[in-house]
Amino acid sequence: MIKKIIGFNGSPRKGFNTDIMVQKCLEGAKSAGADVKLYQISDIKNIKPCESCLQCKRSDHKFDGRCVLRDGLTPILKELKTADALVVGSPIYWGFMSAAIHPVLERMWFSNYVYNKDKSSVFGKKIKVGFIFTMNVNKKACDQMYPALFDRINFNNKYIFGDSEILPVYNTLQVKDYSQYDMSVFNLEQKYKDSRELFPKELQQAYELGKRLVS
Repeated sequence: MIKKIIGFNGSPRKGFNTDIMVQKCLEGAKSAGADVKLYQISDIKNIKPCESCLQCKRSDHKFDGRCVLRDGLTPILKELKTADALVVGSPIYWGFMSAAIHPVLERMWFSNYVYNKDKSSVFGKKIKVGFIFTMNVNKKACDQMYPALFDRINFNNKYIFGDSEILPVYNTLQVKDYSQYDMSVFNLEQKYKDSRELFPKELQQAYELGKRLVS
């Protein structure tokens, strides 16, 4: 049976770091025989954040993971039920995921989460999720600044979908030509070096992650 992998680029910038990584991950999944689909979050109109209406928690609700909000995310939340794995990509802005991807995960997780003591998820199955996070800092700074964020994401995801794997992508180029900007806070020599030497390796890691999501 062919597996279906759905990917999300949670960056507003198409064709740049996060988008490239997510597409490479999906390429790896496709090479392993999966059917893949990519959603550019910036193309989806009118995504609402969770309104804490708690309709998905009412005792007369069917507890089927449906979010009662109707917007551009509604058909995608329905399509999730057909997925065998997910790829979620986001840049790290000020120590958090992008504002674009956060409501997507918020709605994915909360609508499938129930408060009863018997079970915590009504998603109906366990699927693998690969998270790809691009950032302007190096590995040392990432380890110091973001471990709590990554642990929290893994913790939340385990309750709803199951196992997850996080791929950090370090010290990315924020722009193609730094001479047009005042970004002297960065070590540009190191950034260009990492772009030449580290980024290709991370692309390969994304590709291998995609293959693991299918296995």
